[in-house]
Amino acid sequence: MILSAGIFALFHGAIVGFPSRMLLGLMLGYLAVDSRNLRLPILLHFLNNTLALLSIL
Repeated sequence: MILSAGIFALFHGAIVGFPSRMLLGLMLGYLAVDSRNLRLPILLHFLNNTLALLSIL
């Protein structure tokens, strides 16, 4: 899961935001494994992106 979260963070932008994106990747990965379902992590990823977009508008 750590490797997966690291790849998630690398694909999401600059090195400056790597730690927070890595943490998000770990949390979403844990949710996926724990719930055995991708719907909740996908929904939370969408919500995170939406809030980030709204914060810059």
